[in-house]
Amino acid sequence: MKKSMLMLTVFCSLAFAQIDSSVKVPQPIHNLAVFGNHKNHPVQKMRIHQELQRLAPLKCDEVKTKLSAQGWRIERLMLTDIASNLLYVGWGYDDSNKAFKLFVDPSDGRIVHQEERL
Repeated sequence: MKKSMLMLTVFCSLAFAQIDSSVKVPQPIHNLAVFGNHKNHPVQKMRIHQELQRLAPLKCDEVKTKLSAQGWRIERLMLTDIASNLLYVGWGYDDSNKAFKLFVDPSDGRIVHQEERL
């Protein structure tokens, strides 16, 4: 049991290690978002969301506009802390109407990783 949990942890950390952002989340905010005492409490979620918005150079609407100019149709976009990297994560469709999960850098609006949704 312990070995499988360790392998799962290593696999998850390797999967997100390739997704990098130019905006790093400070350790106290990262700890609050990931390991917070009441991280699922509505007030705590609001506080974490406000802190992440304060760190993002581009707002959500600006990123959606940049992606739309590149031919993407964005359904949902959310600011998220992934392994101390600040990223916009959302769902979108390309020109051929294929669905993708997008990971977008909040500093310049470029897509750093995309996964095709099945």
